Amino acid sequence: MVEKADVGFVDGKPCKRCKESPAIQEIRTDAVCGSCYCSFIQVKAAKRLEVLTRESRASGATKRGKADYTVGLSFGPSSAATVQLLDVFEGRRAEKNQRPPTTKYTPITTKIHVVHVDTNLQAAGAAPPPSDLLQRWAKRYPRFAFRSVPLTAAIGLSSIDWTALPAFKQGCPPEEQLRHLFDNLPSATSAADLTRLFVRHILMAEAVREECCALLLGNSTTSLAALTLSETAKGRAFSLPWLINDGAHSIADYSHGSTDAEGAGSHTMLVYFLVRELYRKELTTYTELAGMDTSLIIDDASAANPVISHKYQTIDDVMTRYFREVEENFPSVVANVVRTTAKLSRDEPSERCGLCGVAIDATGNERWAGEMGDITDGDVSAQRSSKLCHGCQRSVNG
Repeated sequence: MVEKADVGFVDGKPCKRCKESPAIQEIRTDAVCGSCYCSFIQVKAAKRLEVLTRESRASGATKRGKADYTVGLSFGPSSAATVQLLDVFEGRRAEKNQRPPTTKYTPITTKIHVVHVDTNLQAAGAAPPPSDLLQRWAKRYPRFAFRSVPLTAAIGLSSIDWTALPAFKQGCPPEEQLRHLFDNLPSATSAADLTRLFVRHILMAEAVREECCALLLGNSTTSLAALTLSETAKGRAFSLPWLINDGAHSIADYSHGSTDAEGAGSHTMLVYFLVRELYRKELTTYTELAGMDTSLIIDDASAANPVISHKYQTIDDVMTRYFREVEENFPSVVANVVRTTAKLSRDEPSERCGLCGVAIDATGNERWAGEMGDITDGDVSAQRSSKLCHGCQRSVNG
């Protein structure tokens, strides 16, 4: 299937790696054939999976020969490539397990749950239409279990401190409650921010529900760089090690009214970005060379094209478009942003934000509020804001 991809030759040169097939693409600085291109992508992802396997065993997340994973699927090229790569790895693992064992090693059984969070809020009283696209994904990758979860599933999750957020509109369906919440947020950036945080909470909850040892997210180097700068612009720079880096994440439980980290933390989940060392354009090319059905992939046109009205333009859109442009000519700049963030250390927080779930920098919050001229209005707002980091305070209260 690789040889059928019509992506053009690179000056008629032979592949720099295998020296046999003609080069049809460039990977970093090498002109390579389709097979070597796919091998490069697969090796990069496989190394991240090996690190995850070692950490999950060391932390005890892998139990009784079972290593289940939850994978987030947005239908974008990066998350689509993540699912395809896992399918390749699972195929190889299944082939090895069928061979007669030559050692005492017992293969770990793996089940992968692919979860898509539907962020479209349907009209009140209307039944959500069946996801034809997700059904096609399930048919294409029968090894995996696919599931669609509505954004309204975030309502009532114990990992969110709902007392820190504005009260929901009572007596309404969940869809209308969320729409009312989003309509009363101060900006389009705030709505996009809360949507992303709700999606992350839902994916974590699904991973816990399925008793998985890790949550795999399909963020590329490009999207992680954009996320780094957008979170910094929103006032969450202090929380970057928890939002961008791989590792264990504590999941709070506010069902019993605990607000401190010690009382609220009840679960720990490994969160890994399997394709964090690959650029978005590389993953897009990989999906073509690997023979994926491109009709299964939905590209985010809103981030690629300029928005006419700045009223509906978000910080995330600006950063995403910027790094996609920088990626074309200066990929090392994009990689340096992510690598620098990866060097930041993180400790278990003594106090965590009730919305994004990461550590609160109390001193930084006060300094930010003073420089921005924020004045808390009323005791209720003060009590509510004290449970949120500065970034979430700005998203919720403006």
